[in-house]
Amino acid sequence: GADDFLSKPFVKEELRARLRTGQRILALQNELIDAREALRYQATRDALTGVLNRATLMQRMKEELERSGRTGGGLGVALFDLDHFKNVNDTFGHLAGDEVLRVVTQRVNRELRKYDALGRFGGEEFVALFPEIDQIGLLHASERLREAICAEPVCFEESIIPISASLG
Repeated sequence: GADDFLSKPFVKEELRARLRTGQRILALQNELIDAREALRYQATRDALTGVLNRATLMQRMKEELERSGRTGGGLGVALFDLDHFKNVNDTFGHLAGDEVLRVVTQRVNRELRKYDALGRFGGEEFVALFPEIDQIGLLHASERLREAICAEPVCFEESIIPISASLG
């Protein structure tokens, strides 16, 4: 399809004007695409941690279950929460608690394969999805996550906050 045309012979100034108009249209279209992508990201991600939000996580789990049913491959699901997280908020404050959640998700994301998924289930509870994995592999993957979470305390301002997690 065509958006514009010039008949021959054309005037150079008119060609330049139409090219500038075309450039503006393309720039606006790119801005619109970028804005749509930003909205899609915001609609599917947890605002604090950047991992999948609960609705997107549940949709992804449904899709992975359907896929594993078709292919016969396994799907591992690990639910974990941070131990005594309420004490973190009560002792160090909610900003420190937010930092702990961000640091934990960064640590966990480093341990995941590119096709695994991590989502925030609620509060300090998270779910990791492991497509194409068996029970032994899931056990090892879950232990890697636990070790990554607990490897070192989280530093926030002047505070050192020890972290532990329970996985199942």
